[in-house]
Amino acid sequence: MLSKSYTILNPTGFHIRPARLFADTANERFPATEVKVTKGAKAINGKSVLSMLTLGAKYQEAVTSQV
Repeated sequence: MLSKSYTILNPTGFHIRPARLFADTANERFPATEVKVTKGAKAINGKSVLSMLTLGAKYQEAVTSQV
């Protein structure tokens, strides 16, 4: 399992454009694999733009992606 941590550097947080880019990239690179993104105790589907937005990642918060 691959895992990588990221810090949100955008002052407006993780909004629609970066969420869409992340989900599109996850779908292209890992079509048959589950991609999870976690923030604290909350884990969501990294291939879904709507799920990415519900994560509510704000400026300078850490998130982790797992493939």
